Amino acid sequence: MTKNTPNNSDASGLEIALQWAELPTDHLQVALAALEPQLQREHEIRKIKLQHDRESIKERRNHLLYMTGLYMAFTISVGAIAGATVAGLEGNLPLALILCGPTILSIIGIFALRKSSASQIREASKQQKELLASAQLMQP
Repeated sequence: MTKNTPNNSDASGLEIALQWAELPTDHLQVALAALEPQLQREHEIRKIKLQHDRESIKERRNHLLYMTGLYMAFTISVGAIAGATVAGLEGNLPLALILCGPTILSIIGIFALRKSSASQIREASKQQKELLASAQLMQP
């Protein structure tokens, strides 16, 4: 049946169909009945491989997103600390408190941990207001 093709896996669908067309109908029915379980197995294997590939791509995307968040959190924290230092040295205490206060910690937590709750945001806002009020009292 496959005398013209060196390897059965390399044969194209057209070549196989042409070879099968030469068979009598009763032989063709027996051959198709015998081939059906193999085709089902190959289909299941392909489905499993595609599912594995999808999961692998999803894991790589999640890892990239997580690492990007960590890099952004690091960049924001270094920038905030540098800005607070400069603002503090120039005597701008409210700006220094804003840059190193609870709000920036919340932002870093959102980037690094990928979660925040409404209570954390409210608490950060409350602490920020208290810090600004105390900074304004300390201003000469």
